[in-house]
Amino acid sequence: MRRVKSSVYDRKYFETDCGGYELWTTTYGRILPPRLEYAWKIAEIKEGMKVLDWGCGRGELSYWSAKVGADVVGVDYSRDAISLCKKLPKDIAGSMEFVHHNQLSIPLPACSVDRILFIDVIEHLYPEQLAVLLKEFGRVLKKNGKIIIHTSPNLDYYNIGYPRYTRWAHKLVNPFWKIIFKERLREERDPRFGYDKKVHINECSLAMVREYLTKADLKPQVWYDSRWRMARRRDKLRYIFFQPLWFSNKLFADDIWAVASL
Repeated sequence: MRRVKSSVYDRKYFETDCGGYELWTTTYGRILPPRLEYAWKIAEIKEGMKVLDWGCGRGELSYWSAKVGADVVGVDYSRDAISLCKKLPKDIAGSMEFVHHNQLSIPLPACSVDRILFIDVIEHLYPEQLAVLLKEFGRVLKKNGKIIIHTSPNLDYYNIGYPRYTRWAHKLVNPFWKIIFKERLREERDPRFGYDKKVHINECSLAMVREYLTKADLKPQVWYDSRWRMARRRDKLRYIFFQPLWFSNKLFADDIWAVASL
């Protein structure tokens, strides 16, 4: 079965590129980046829950889950990711176990998990991998359990919104934007950066995410939401004028979220 080589997900990736790395290198999980904070809030993890953090990366969400008293198993394809999890704080009320696992089978009993965290993983899996894994999620999930999902980018934005509007708007305002904010807006033909070109082999639209979940016999709630990205005034300006979410989330949102159940 096709897969991205695990060697791509090395320490450099997690410490210099993977979203939230700036906070990681200074707090080691004590402060969540806005994206993970959003995921944490919708997960509603409580004391005594059994949590599977699949594709746990550096383990920030695993730590926060264990901190409130959940029993957590964090699983990742990357040995370097599992190694970095050792840097997480130890002030937890529940338990944390981290496992390096390069198979799609889940080493847990059926109907044993209250929450599955599946954050920023879909875009890294080929469709055939995802189909197998989602079936496994359904096997280990408890009857009232939930799968919390985030994926980015939104393929409709990359295929339609960015090339037809956002790119040209950026080109128009960049001379002024660089003077005022000392930064440059993307205007390349391809909006992808660095590692994304290597590892994002299954970028999705909202319709694709819903279809993947439905085909796995899961009941999905799927939505767009990029509000967590509006931390600064300049970010709010971008989403008003250059990625006008008020006009169309489908065409301009970066993020797709889902909660799936049995």
